[in-house]
Amino acid sequence: MSSSEFVTALQGRGPTAADDQALIALFSAGNMQALLEQAGAWVMAHPGYAFGWKAQGLALLNLQRPDEAAQALRRALDLQPDDAEGWANLGILLQESGKLPEAEDALRRALAVDSQLAAAHGALGVLLSREGRDDEAEAVLRQALSLQPQLPRVNGALGEILARRGQFADAEQSFKQELALEPGNPALINQIGRLILRQRRLGDAVAVFRYLVELAPDFVEGHNNLGVVLQQAGHLTGAEEAFRNALSLRADSAEIYSNLGNVLQRQGRFIEAQSAYRRALALNPRFYDAHSNLVGAMNECENVTPQMRLNEALRYGENLARNVAHRYSEWICPEQPVRLRVGLVSGDLRTHPVAYFTLGVLRALDRSRVEVFAYPSTLEADAMTAEIRAACDHWTPIAGLSDQAAADRIHADGVHVLIDMSGHTADNRLPVFASRPAPVQLSWPGYFATTGVAEIDWFLADAISVPPQQAGQFVERIHYLPDTRLCFTPPPQAPDVVPPPLLQRGRPTFGCFQNLSKLNDAVLSLWARVLVAVPQSRLRVQSRQLDEPESRQRLMQRMQACGLDLANVDLYGGLSREDYLAAYAEVDVVLDTFPYTGGTTTCEALWMGVPTLTVVGDSLIARQGASLMSAAGLPEWVCETADDYVAKAVEVVSDPGHLAELRAGLRARVSASALCDAPRFARQLEAALWSMWSQRDAVGKR
Repeated sequence: MSSSEFVTALQGRGPTAADDQALIALFSAGNMQALLEQAGAWVMAHPGYAFGWKAQGLALLNLQRPDEAAQALRRALDLQPDDAEGWANLGILLQESGKLPEAEDALRRALAVDSQLAAAHGALGVLLSREGRDDEAEAVLRQALSLQPQLPRVNGALGEILARRGQFADAEQSFKQELALEPGNPALINQIGRLILRQRRLGDAVAVFRYLVELAPDFVEGHNNLGVVLQQAGHLTGAEEAFRNALSLRADSAEIYSNLGNVLQRQGRFIEAQSAYRRALALNPRFYDAHSNLVGAMNECENVTPQMRLNEALRYGENLARNVAHRYSEWICPEQPVRLRVGLVSGDLRTHPVAYFTLGVLRALDRSRVEVFAYPSTLEADAMTAEIRAACDHWTPIAGLSDQAAADRIHADGVHVLIDMSGHTADNRLPVFASRPAPVQLSWPGYFATTGVAEIDWFLADAISVPPQQAGQFVERIHYLPDTRLCFTPPPQAPDVVPPPLLQRGRPTFGCFQNLSKLNDAVLSLWARVLVAVPQSRLRVQSRQLDEPESRQRLMQRMQACGLDLANVDLYGGLSREDYLAAYAEVDVVLDTFPYTGGTTTCEALWMGVPTLTVVGDSLIARQGASLMSAAGLPEWVCETADDYVAKAVEVVSDPGHLAELRAGLRARVSASALCDAPRFARQLEAALWSMWSQRDAVGKR
């Protein structure tokens, strides 16, 4: 029978419940073409057959013909407007077509007909989540789950909302419930692994991603995220392998090239790291995080000149300037404030070196002069986060906000002075500053070079870290603090200081507790000279990276090549912070690295009674050790040349009595010094902030 004859035959009778069931049977069997043909014949014969139009719409939808499907579903609803399921189907179709306002209207009409229709609640919740209306979405999604706990996509949408809020454990459970409905779904397993990583459960995250790459070896994100978690766990060789596996599957991924650059940088392979970052930028010129990584790698590389670093930072700033969506030229903050509104933008308001140099100062600020607005750029939080939050007047996370949305939020707060606390380090939001949400903007304390961003007006420094003759290395104008650019918050649970081990052992022990990437060949060669010049001396190197056998082996090979006798070297892996601090009892003197000198480790060593021998260089990061030791009242431990460094090492361990006397009183001495005097530093910082505000119309750029 031809189709026209079939239609003619159907015109002779009306549709029955049995005809409805026949169409349902075709749908259930997945025979969409047959369903389309039979439903089409029915509606041609009987244009008022609502169920026929609905069946035709569902067939067209499954045959990837969404526009025709929408027309058929609308025709069905014109005939039967109280069909809640029909409105829900139309809403889901419109949502998948990106027509969100129309989709929302259809889904709400479905719920107006049947308030207990779980599918409509679920689809509406997913839609609201896509639009960023998280509070509404969560309520609707939870209602859907109360009606039908096994509803697909709903737990996943709820998990996304919880993750955006930083409720990572709850989000993990939601995605696990979604995975129970779709066992083996690589995307869901990937999400669960990422949430576990956000909770810092590194071992569990490694296990999830290893399982994922075995389950779905062609799933690129699995290899990429395995690399990320292995790097964070200190397994750099495995991380590099995972990133290279990911690139073999997706060679045009800027993100993966940048991640590869990160792990190469951590291994001290700076030239290779820079090549990876440049490849990422070639693939995506507006990948600002990769560009920040490149600038950071150049700062650590001994073969890169200050002018080369400045030029790359300038290129970063110019790239930002070309692409900024909106730049403010007017602000709503009071012109003559009683209190300055000071904003802090940072991804490090947690257990992190930036926090160690911020917490004491925040607590000591005079709240009659400044009001502090914190804008954390990540949702990761810990006990230190709670302490920092308590020391701020306002706390507004900008994680998840676009750069322009974050700038708009800061601008709406009427901030007078906005501080970039990250520079080109991880989780920075430098693109926000390009919109100039505040009339005065500066960089402090988390970075050690120019940002290259023209809209950042000032950089806080001291005369030792940035001598006036080196101010040209910065786009920002230098505002000099009188004593130090950094003020250290001592660890509250630090062990007691003990006498130098030299007294008991009869031989000196030098130490280094820094990242292995700072131990370049020039550093190792100079340390070899020190150990030769000080007979029977030993060198203790402690780093979490030494937990990885491959990293340990590479370092030992490089040490031998640079003249170090491994018989005089002790290598130790990672420790808890308390045990790490206690390990300073095992060394007499810390030997600093260069050109990337110590920061937090230098201060922690001082607090444990161990001075650091440092040598000055031609940039802030190469002079940071000199600045810290001078602020602590120990300028005699700062050397001008490598020869001075060796001579000073010989001198300080040749007088064990003097070293023991210094050690016994060093904690009290450092506590009273500018390095740890938070109230003193807070007064100087307040004066600097007010001075910068008073000069807001006169700030000139190079």
